Amino acid sequence: MSDEMGIIPNLRRPVCLPLRISCSRGFTIVELLVVVFIISIITVIVLFGGGRFDRSILLTDAAYEVSLAIREAQSYGVNVREESSFIVSKDDLSDAFKTGYGVHFDALNRSSFKIFADKFPSGAESGNGIFRPPNRSGPPDDDDDDREIRSYSLTRGMTITKFCGVTADRMEECSTDTSAPIAALDVVFTRPNPEPTITAINPGGQARNTKYSSAKLYLGDAFGSRQRTVTVGIAGQISVQ
Repeated sequence: MSDEMGIIPNLRRPVCLPLRISCSRGFTIVELLVVVFIISIITVIVLFGGGRFDRSILLTDAAYEVSLAIREAQSYGVNVREESSFIVSKDDLSDAFKTGYGVHFDALNRSSFKIFADKFPSGAESGNGIFRPPNRSGPPDDDDDDREIRSYSLTRGMTITKFCGVTADRMEECSTDTSAPIAALDVVFTRPNPEPTITAINPGGQARNTKYSSAKLYLGDAFGSRQRTVTVGIAGQISVQ
């Protein structure tokens, strides 16, 4: 009968369900501040660490520059570099090959140093191992007017913080000593001996009579946070630490 009335059995109406909208929550002020703080800390660490690394590289380069200059003077002295400026007459031709070459360090100028030719007195076998430039102050001697070969300047705030003569019993006499400081230090090489002549100069210009077995040069940066040491040994070894 229901079929006759045109009613379809088991007809179901569609059920409409309400939509649920999901909304994502953003950063809170506290979370944002934490993220900014972490990023700032990382940035400071990277910048500070990078600066220290750069200074370390520059200081190492400066130390090797000093060591190479000493090696250059050693090569001039041992390999018989002729210093023609010391030749006055024909009798001096053979003496021109007796010239010693050295490196001069001065406590008043800690950012530079010099390679020089050590002029020898007439009739002597070699010079006195001391840098005596023209028009210098101090007591005169008979081998003044040593010739400056080359001058070096340290840059980027690098300096020779102190230089020392080291005795056989490993005692260091340095330019920073409070009681008896060294005003200058000369390291000279003369053929055929590869061993250097190391001479310390007092503030008055007089050479000390102390026998040194080695010389040490301490280099530092502008912040004083790092240090490198150049050592010239008794047998002519030159090392950087």
